[in-house]
Amino acid sequence: MRLSVVIPTRNRREQLLRTLDALDAQAIDPSAVELVVCDNASTDGTSEALRERRGRLALISLSEPREGASMARNRALAAATGDVVLLLGDDMVPAHDDLLAGHLAAHEAQPDDGFGVLGHIDWAEPVSEFMQWLERAGFQFAYHLAQPGEVDLAKHLYSSHTSFKRGALLDAGGFDERFPFLMEDIELGIRLARRGARLEYRPDLRVLHHHAQTVDSFAPRLEATGAAGALLRELYPHEAPPEILGPNWKWPLYPPSAVIAQVILRAGLGGTFREKAWTAILMARYRRGWLRTARR
Repeated sequence: MRLSVVIPTRNRREQLLRTLDALDAQAIDPSAVELVVCDNASTDGTSEALRERRGRLALISLSEPREGASMARNRALAAATGDVVLLLGDDMVPAHDDLLAGHLAAHEAQPDDGFGVLGHIDWAEPVSEFMQWLERAGFQFAYHLAQPGEVDLAKHLYSSHTSFKRGALLDAGGFDERFPFLMEDIELGIRLARRGARLEYRPDLRVLHHHAQTVDSFAPRLEATGAAGALLRELYPHEAPPEILGPNWKWPLYPPSAVIAQVILRAGLGGTFREKAWTAILMARYRRGWLRTARR
């Protein structure tokens, strides 16, 4: 089997190059791997850097002018030639030199088309208290809900570190471009589950996520998440994971709570007060995105 590592990227030139360098250092026969990188209309010199790069592993460099990770991934999937596709984020650096070999070995042991592998994602150092809290509170990857072995595709297909047979992804239709960024992997997971696919969690296959976050940088992501969540619930009312929260009695409280939360953070309060403030700010933005989609 051969492996295609599919990476969409937009305006993260240095993070991407660090990831590509780490992939080049993997302990694997270069003939067994290709890197398929699709630049999604970057303006920071990413395309030029890819054209000039000379690495150990074969690199297919593509461009997708339409903004959206789903569009970029679909462009890369169409160009990939490997039997297995590893979906990887541009800021996901392998923690060990056997990551690629581990994904290939898992698929060689389970050659059926419907088999997929979920790898683990840890924050790269340094990790702030806010970043640690994001994991605990379920705003980031929900690995705390997973055990090694088979996991729910709709909950745990993370397009930042999951591998599937290329044929299975293409037969399912690739990524739904109505979800350009966020929830696109959950939506794909629902369709793959309908086709009888299964996903196995392998926590030994680890990457380090080089993307520091603050409440201010993460809040816009929650607004986009809310907008995508509303669309997912509309399209899949019975299959969308229950963790994708819809309107409830708390929702009218989030906007005024977010104003108070800013005061709490400026005052430097910690512990439970600070965590409740973070929740209020993020959920107010999530609500805003959800309502924007629901009212369209």
